[in-house]
Amino acid sequence: MIAERSEAVASPMHSRVRTPRPTLTLGSGAADPSRRHRAGQESLGRRGSAARNRLGWPALFRLGVLATLAFTSGCAGPRGAVSIDPAAAGTGAAAPVLVASARAPAEGSAVFGPGRAPLSFARFAVSVPPEREPGSVTWPGREADPRTDFVTLEAARLRDGEAFVAAIDRELGRKRNDEAIVFVHGYNNTFAEGLYRQAQLAEDFALPAVSVDFAWPSAAAWNGYPYDKESAIFATEGLSRTLDLVASSSADGVVVACHSMGCFLVIETMWMKALRRDDAFLERLRAVVMFAPDINVEVFRERMRDVGHPGIPIYVFASSGDQALQLSASLHGGQARLGMITDPAALADLPVTVVDVTHVKGADAQGHSTVQTSPLMSALFNGLEDFGPQTFSDAVADPSLVEASVDAVGHATTIALRPIELD
Repeated sequence: MIAERSEAVASPMHSRVRTPRPTLTLGSGAADPSRRHRAGQESLGRRGSAARNRLGWPALFRLGVLATLAFTSGCAGPRGAVSIDPAAAGTGAAAPVLVASARAPAEGSAVFGPGRAPLSFARFAVSVPPEREPGSVTWPGREADPRTDFVTLEAARLRDGEAFVAAIDRELGRKRNDEAIVFVHGYNNTFAEGLYRQAQLAEDFALPAVSVDFAWPSAAAWNGYPYDKESAIFATEGLSRTLDLVASSSADGVVVACHSMGCFLVIETMWMKALRRDDAFLERLRAVVMFAPDINVEVFRERMRDVGHPGIPIYVFASSGDQALQLSASLHGGQARLGMITDPAALADLPVTVVDVTHVKGADAQGHSTVQTSPLMSALFNGLEDFGPQTFSDAVADPSLVEASVDAVGHATTIALRPIELD
């Protein structure tokens, strides 16, 4: 039986607290390679004009937004695919990733496609190449070079949830940390792109936790935004079961991290678990970390009335310059997305910490994957003794990396990061 919570969120305080600007540092900013999409200049002619008249400008505008969203989400150029090369072992750093997937399995393979399916499990070992820029995921051309390309060393299906938990426990025995981190990818991702991004984060951020990739059925197509949104709803039960399985392992704690539309899936799942009074999982949850969340702010606020818990830190990495989220906001009638909000006053009634990365440069010119692709952010995380919530709130990294200012209003706090320019 589902029981609804009746507790109200405490009203926000009206005072604004500012703290001195500590310094955190990290070296100079990263190179910012950009790709420019060049639209054709051909005339639409009479047939094009007729199409405009049939669809209407609002529909054409939405189609244009979808196409641009796809471009800013990384679909320009070749798409990522799993390349299996066991002989590459020993060339790069081997990153084990356990997979729980709501995608349809590819026939005769351990990889997954874009279709929807019941939850299944797999184990992968990904080779992270030694010759690449921090924050980057490099794909093979016609032939994979393990010195420069991500390749898969091992891929195997796991028969069921029990085998999945056993695999987590085996990995925990090899780690110096007893936590597991579950990563949920965003809109317009192939299975390989989500898998290799998790391996990249584990390597570049030096995460000592066990890596679990929740792969939900993204269409990985420019016009797949509606399909992906419905797939995120479809995948809530699968993610809920995955989190329960991870919590049933020997892990002392679970950190949930997500990107873009994947954060919508996470919040919907958390809300569902809160209504079900799923205390067993919530007791194991250590933090929720959201990178550029593509969620309506009001929907997030409403969900947090049930999900919010004073003992569970929620971190939102946001940028007011995120062009992909600006386009998503246009697609949703001009409604701001959570990953665009950097002013704590806008979230004062919510117990969240916003990490403002507006001034941090990543490898994507649109600013939608800054945390994952920025060498500066990799350096901030890399080398920490332990992975956990205090990474963000206490700024425990080397104090020469970035300047940080802290701004608090009500229950919300913003930590604004600004790279220090070195001569």
